[in-house]
Amino acid sequence: QQELQDLRKQCRIWDNVSSSEVEKLKAESQLLNSQLAQRSSELSTLRQQLTEAESERDRALQEKQQVPADRDKLLSQMQEFSSLQQQLAAATAAAASASTAAAGWEEKFMKERAVRRHLHEQLQVLRGNIRVLCRVRPPLLPSPTKSNSIMPNGLSGGSNSSSCISFPLEGLLAVHDFSTARQREFEFDAVFAPSATQEQVFEEVSPLVRSCADGYNVCIFAYGQTGSGKTYTMEGPHDNPGINTRALQV
Repeated sequence: QQELQDLRKQCRIWDNVSSSEVEKLKAESQLLNSQLAQRSSELSTLRQQLTEAESERDRALQEKQQVPADRDKLLSQMQEFSSLQQQLAAATAAAASASTAAAGWEEKFMKERAVRRHLHEQLQVLRGNIRVLCRVRPPLLPSPTKSNSIMPNGLSGGSNSSSCISFPLEGLLAVHDFSTARQREFEFDAVFAPSATQEQVFEEVSPLVRSCADGYNVCIFAYGQTGSGKTYTMEGPHDNPGINTRALQV
């Protein structure tokens, strides 16, 4: 269509009888130059479009080459997802089985715990609801020349004196009167010599602490004259606590 219009313009130039041949050649030259510029512009546009088309083709070829890799990657991801689904199903089944087993063990534990508490309380009743323990403390100021320390076997700490207290049997405390050569014996549920540690004393009363934790009423108190070691036994120092602190730590 454009070429036909150009030919018509060229024909009108040569059909004009009023113009000389030189003028016609100039007009034709101008027309041809205009057509050449237009064709050059169209050619430039076509070249640009061709470049874009080639770029689009290269990009399409790269995408086409990338398709197998993407497909393989997608297949690998699908296989991993399927494996994860299987692992999740197995883990879910294992968790359900473990939960069922845990529920069974918990029920058994609660039953055994109830039996243990019952038997433990029966044992405490058989041992006696009221128990009297005796703890002998060491002397306050031992003499460097004459020792009055009390030993667990009833012997004195020195060679020139004898202790007035001895422990002939477990739970038995003997008091000796050297002026009259008489001896009196006192029987307790437990007797602790001066060498007894805080741990040994607490071990003796720990069953009562357990009964208290099980919900039974328990009372442990120390009785004795001032300076006999009541506070030391019940509370104790920070580095060697007594019954109260150890009961809270259990």
